[in-house]
Amino acid sequence: YKPLLLQNKEFEINHESYLKEIENLKNENDTLSNELKLLEEELKQLRDDYEKQQNETNDDQKLSQMLNRRISNSYAEIQESHECLESEVSELQQNLKFSRTQSDKRILENNKLNEINNKYIKLNEKLRNNLNKIRKDLNISKMTITTKNDEINNLK
Repeated sequence: YKPLLLQNKEFEINHESYLKEIENLKNENDTLSNELKLLEEELKQLRDDYEKQQNETNDDQKLSQMLNRRISNSYAEIQESHECLESEVSELQQNLKFSRTQSDKRILENNKLNEINNKYIKLNEKLRNNLNKIRKDLNISKMTITTKNDEINNLK
């Protein structure tokens, strides 16, 4: 057997080493606890960042959907306006074609009327000339009659 003093000393050494070991373990535990707290905080921050990013992504998706709806609605309105304008343009083209046809008809009618008018003007000039000749002849006849009447009166 070992002497009691030696055993006691060994016990004290062992006890001290256990105490140191316990102290070291406590320190290591504190360090690990601190690291764990830091990791938990980092994990919480990462989760918050992830949630924030998800929310932003959701917001971006909602915004994108809203913009797509607006674009789609605007496109539909533009398409509808385009179809309406095409219809109006077609109607205006038909009206223009009809108006041109009517205008061409009127031009032809006017040309015919101008020809007829020119014929009447020429005819009127001929009639006026004839009338003037007749008046002249009538005047000559009147003068002849007057002269003959005068001669007859003179002979009486």
